[in-house]
Amino acid sequence: FGILGTLCAAGSVTAVLRSIDKPPLLVEAPDSASDCAQRLMQSICQGNYVETSKLLLGQPDLELNRAPQDPVGVLLWDAYTASCSYTLEGSLYATETGLAQNVRFEALDLEAVLESMNVLAKDIFTAGIESAEDTSAIYDKDGNYREDFINDTLLAAARQALQEHSHTVETELTLQLSRQDGQWLVTADQALLRVICGGIAG
Repeated sequence: FGILGTLCAAGSVTAVLRSIDKPPLLVEAPDSASDCAQRLMQSICQGNYVETSKLLLGQPDLELNRAPQDPVGVLLWDAYTASCSYTLEGSLYATETGLAQNVRFEALDLEAVLESMNVLAKDIFTAGIESAEDTSAIYDKDGNYREDFINDTLLAAARQALQEHSHTVETELTLQLSRQDGQWLVTADQALLRVICGGIAG
């Protein structure tokens, strides 16, 4: 009995030690909290930033509802949102402030696309000037570069950059959910904000 008691005690201590770093488990996860996490990630992938803002704690403006209007911005943003996907990792678990949900997010490496675009634009711009047969296609009446020539250059550079840098990158997110006025909302940390902004470093 003494040996058996010692083994049971050792087993209990081992179990306690192994559980120290593990998040507390929920007996039953609230459906409304899980729905909030799902809706947030879906709205990001759909480019619905009005809905995204509504699901963030404090509902920050951040101009998320203002989609790009210029052709280059539309092209890049459409490519980014079309590449977005996510997977919820495991179940909701309790934290000191509420609940949390781990997420694996994957999307186009837009930062690499923009870096490549900046390099390509210079080459395309120079080549356009050198190959132009009529300078009126390059310069306006005041001797400045034509706006349409600049826009065409940037659009061509964006298209080429997207072709050359189509790979995606994965980001591990932890959505921190808290209940406010009867609604579950997500706290926007730096990792989440970066994803919302297209993965561009702030």
